[in-house]
Amino acid sequence: MLDLSLSHALSTFQPVVAIGLFFAYIVMDALFALYTLAVSQKRPLKAANISFIYWFVASLGIIGFVSNYLYVGSIALGSWVGTYLVVKQAKKPAPRRK
Repeated sequence: MLDLSLSHALSTFQPVVAIGLFFAYIVMDALFALYTLAVSQKRPLKAANISFIYWFVASLGIIGFVSNYLYVGSIALGSWVGTYLVVKQAKKPAPRRK
């Protein structure tokens, strides 16, 4: 039976894993935003490649937090940072061409 108690979660929580998941989900959310842009721009090869990488990274995260639900916080925060960075970068005006 799966032990979902807080004491078990705290005793098995590893900060290095949490940090790794945080950065993985920054990348994952950035990939999701880039995937959405590629689909909206009708660029099938780019969208398919990004989708492949996205789901690979997603599977790593799933493996991480299935063992301990406290990792969900790192994943959620990493996802937020990834979206913020991509949207902020996309807001910048493109350089003018002469």
